[in-house]
Amino acid sequence: MKLASLAERDISSTGYVVDTLTAAIWCLLTSKNYRETVLKAVNLGGDTDTISIVAGGLAGIHGGLAAVSENWRNAMARAGDLKTLFELFAASCP
Repeated sequence: MKLASLAERDISSTGYVVDTLTAAIWCLLTSKNYRETVLKAVNLGGDTDTISIVAGGLAGIHGGLAAVSENWRNAMARAGDLKTLFELFAASCP
């Protein structure tokens, strides 16, 4: 069975690494954008902070930084420092 075809009730949202990765990928595959992916991860319940950060990371990789709303990016603690670190990282990638 394909992961994207599973119902939400079939997704385990525990802190167990396999459950976390499965839930995060399911959120990405069953959502239309970054915001929907992260909100779906949070709404699964369980270990929401872990699952939402993994799902958000995957959605960010998939959609790029522009996929994350400017309001969300600016609301992060130390947003300027994170932007600088991200730019340094991106510049070091081939």
